[in-house]
Amino acid sequence: MSPFAARAGAPGGVILGRPALREYFGRALQTFPELHFEPIGAFSGIGSIALHYHSVEGREAIEVMELDRDHRVRRVTAHYGPPTGF
Repeated sequence: MSPFAARAGAPGGVILGRPALREYFGRALQTFPELHFEPIGAFSGIGSIALHYHSVEGREAIEVMELDRDHRVRRVTAHYGPPTGF
């Protein structure tokens, strides 16, 4: 779930499946051609990983990725701070 996905039209900010994720990032690259992320930190939990990074619009972001038994990502929840520098 992501507020940016919601802004892009994904109901409830939810993107399901690889084809939808590929399409979402394709649109993101059209909107933000210089798209890049600067890592701040990565934190491991039990069955999850949290990434803290600088995102678009000068926002700090944290994404929590829940893993399945095979250590594949089964759910991601994204959190964004307010835009800065605009």
